[in-house]
Parts: sequence; C-alpha cells; structure tokens
Amino acid sequence: MTVFQFRLQAVLDQRTEDKQQAINLLAARERELAVEQRTMKELEGEVQRAEERYQRKRAERFALGVHEGSTFSKRSDLLNGLRLDVQAAQAGVLSQQVFVDQATDLIREAQLALKERQREVDVLEKYRQKTEKRFLQEAAYREELEQDEIGNVMHISRRARA
Repeated sequence: MTVFQFRLQAVLDQRTEDKQQAINLLAARERELAVEQRTMKELEGEVQRAEERYQRKRAERFALGVHEGSTFSKRSDLLNGLRLDVQAAQAGVLSQQVFVDQATDLIREAQLALKERQREVDVLEKYRQKTEKRFLQEAAYREELEQDEIGNVMHISRRARA
C-alpha cells in the first residue's frame, strides 16, 4: 500500500516556520514593551520623589518664620531649581510614553502578522487533511476492488474445477 505524501508539504513547512518566527517576534516585542513600561515606572517614581522633595522644601521655607533676604532668596532659587527638576522628570515621563506607545503599536502589528501566519498554516493544514482523507478513501476503494477481483477469480477457478 502506498503512503500518503502531501505535495505541498514544503509550503506547509515554510508557513509553519514563518508562524514560529512571528511567535518569536511577538515575544520579543512583548519583552521590549515590558522594558519600556519598567522604565516608565522608574521615571514616574522619579517624578513622585522630585514632587515630594519640592513640596517638602516649599513647606520648610514658610515654616521657619523670620527670613533674611539672602537666605530667602537662596531658598527661592532652590525651590525654582526643584520645580525645574520636577518639570524635567515629567518631560521624561512624557517622552517615555512615546516609547511605550511605539512598543504597543509594534506588538499590535506582530499580533496581526501572527494571526495572518496562523490563518495561512490553518488553510494548508485543512487542505492537507482533506487531501489525506480523499487519498485514504481512494486507497480503501482500490483495496476493496482488489478484494472483489480476488474473490471473483477464486470463484471462477472453483467453478472451472467443478
């Protein structure tokens, strides 16, 4: 009996390999997004710390009571510097958000590519299954015909002897 051989097996193998590459790409994109999100959390923590430091120094400036002009001026300069630090940290968070958004878009693209590769593999796999089923049915039919022919020959040979 002959063995089923799918004539598009090379194409199916290539599509399966492409699908695996799409899976690997998606996993890499997800790792990149995780790194970007971790960086974003760190930057948000820096904003929080800078904001707390600014608020603490601002409260201290008014809590000390009587101020000399130069001390007050130095504290005001310090507060201005701390406010600039807060703004710089917030700007860092905003710029990091762009990277997070880009990584999210890349994941979306990788997911779409994976779905397409999966669909291509599924189509070929379904075709292979139908082809194999048809092959097995034809093989069974040929086997049945052979058995009928053998039975007919045996019957005819017995009748001829009798």
